[in-house]
This record gives sequence, structure tokens and C-alpha cells, in this order.
Amino acid sequence: MKIERFIYFVAIADAGSISAAARNCYISQSALSQQMDALEQELGVSLLIRKRDGIRLSEQGHRLLPKARKLIETYTDILETIKTDQTKSHLRIGYTGPLEQQLLQKTIPQFHRLMPHVDVQLSAYAMADIEDALRSGRCDIALAVPGEIKPTQFRHERILSRPICVAVSNQCPLAHEKSVKLKDLLTYPFVILREEVSNQVSRTIHQWLLELGWSEQNIVYADNIESQLMMVELDSAISMMPYGKYSDAITLLALEESDIADHVSEAVWRNDNEWIRRFLKLLQEAGDSME
Repeated sequence: MKIERFIYFVAIADAGSISAAARNCYISQSALSQQMDALEQELGVSLLIRKRDGIRLSEQGHRLLPKARKLIETYTDILETIKTDQTKSHLRIGYTGPLEQQLLQKTIPQFHRLMPHVDVQLSAYAMADIEDALRSGRCDIALAVPGEIKPTQFRHERILSRPICVAVSNQCPLAHEKSVKLKDLLTYPFVILREEVSNQVSRTIHQWLLELGWSEQNIVYADNIESQLMMVELDSAISMMPYGKYSDAITLLALEESDIADHVSEAVWRNDNEWIRRFLKLLQEAGDSME
């Protein structure tokens, strides 16, 4: 899912028409329409109601609009945060999921207070790309799930373990429940990451869902974790996520099955230096406080 599509969606909502939004965004009307069709197809919902006198948002579009504005604001903040500052040294951190992102949000302010001369640069990677980012030097430390990065040539340290929960929209009938059984979820579409971006994890989950009783038609796919969570927020699917803080529009339900493995996060790095050792210590402390 591309951030530009959310920018175009907000532009249409503000302008009230595709033609006016296209002029404001300096692209053709047909190109803008194609981008909106792609966004609606990926999210599995209709966002716009097209009429002769202009465009109005569907119910799902109205629910998405404040989230899209916040996503754009967050994206802009991230770009500002990671701008290269030649007067500082740099520590590049790669991560793959929202729980790892939450861990970094706790760690980075403490690290800045201890080592203000080191500029921390964050990059989100697909699970399939995180090992190459570490191997090629695009990141100095990678936060990932065990198995995403092979142990050869790298050092690994477990930093966090959290139980797996069912993530549903607040609009979902299940949202009032405190816990659920897997058999109670079989009628709900289940969203997972596409296999090509998940480093084989999705293939395992896909087979597991089929064995549990999900049909092929009720398993849907997302290009990244952000779109996976967005589909849950819009009540077009449910998913499983490690216990943590997500959007206010998402409810986490405990699983009554006791044989579901916890989500584990690990830090992976190759070369030691003072910054990395200090950052890893703070990561471990932050992980312990989140247990």
C-alpha cells in the first residue's frame, strides 16, 4: 500500500471532486481515479460514492478519513526525523512490525538523552527484506521475529515476548467479547501478509488457517502490516496480532486456546560499538518493562 494513495484520498475528500483534487495534486484525473480504485480494492471497501454533482465519502470513507490524515502526518514526521544531519553520527535501525515500533518509541528518547550526538534513523522493512537490509549495511540493528534473519554472521538477542491476540474492529460483533475460541472465528475473513513480503511466514499461517477450517475464500492478503491493520480497522477482516497498543478503532481479544505460541521479538546485529551496545541495553530494559 502506497502512502500517495492516502494523500490522494484526503485530497479528494477536501476538494469534493476527483477533477479538483487531480488539479491540486498535479496529476491526471484518470490517474487519480486509478489510484483510488487500487486503494478501495486493497482495503476491500468502497470509500467514495460518485455522483454527477461530485464525490461524497461512503460510511467507510468517513471512518478512514481521520486515520488517513493521521497516517500522512506520521509519515511526514518520520521523514523529518530521519533527515540526514551531517553534524551527527548515525545509528540505523530497521524493524518489521508494530510491536517492534512501540519498543523503539520507548527506547529512542532514552538513547537520545544518553547519547545526543548520535542520530537514530528508523526504517520499516517487509519481513522478506530485513535480512538483506542488515547484510547490506542499510541498518545496524534489526528488530524482527526469530527466523526472519538467519543466525549466520549475526548476533541475536531476544528482547520481548507477548501473547498473540485476535484483532477485530470495534464495529465487529465480537468486539464486546473478552476472549474467543478459534472455532468461533471461522466465518470471518482473516487477513494475512502476502507470502512474497513475509519471508515464508504467511505460507505457514495460510496452511494453519486451512487446517483450522478457514476456506480459501475467507483468507485475504495485505501488502504490509499497515494495510493489514487498516483492513481490521475498517471491519473488512480480522487478524492476529501480539498484545500491544494499536489504533483506538481496534479491539484485542484473548485466545482461549493455550497452544498458540507467543510473539517473540529479537534484536539482530553484526558489529559491536559503543552506540550499539548502549542501544541494545536500553532495548532489553524497554522490553522487560513491556512484559
